[in-house]
Amino acid sequence: MEPGAFKTSIADHLPGTRGVFENSSAIDDYGPVRRAFRDTLLRALQHGDDPRKAARAVFDVACTPVPRFRYGVGRGASYLPYLKVLLPQSLLDRLLRRGFGLKRK
Repeated sequence: MEPGAFKTSIADHLPGTRGVFENSSAIDDYGPVRRAFRDTLLRALQHGDDPRKAARAVFDVACTPVPRFRYGVGRGASYLPYLKVLLPQSLLDRLLRRGFGLKRK
């Protein structure tokens, strides 16, 4: 299973959620990237798919006699593997940077 974002409260249960992204041993140069990732992740979790969709997909795969190697479930998960194959890496990188609100240096 390759999950997209699902609306859950997982971030609320991480020990010191802010501490996961901001800690004393972190390299300062990566601060903007860490914050952009954190903000994007939290936003995706708030606006994600219903987690029952993922549970149903797991159940369906478990009941399949000959399952495929990969299953994308949730927003973004179904098309990202195709983009990795079809797009040049530079274009994929640009799209990911835009999605995370990062500027190219």
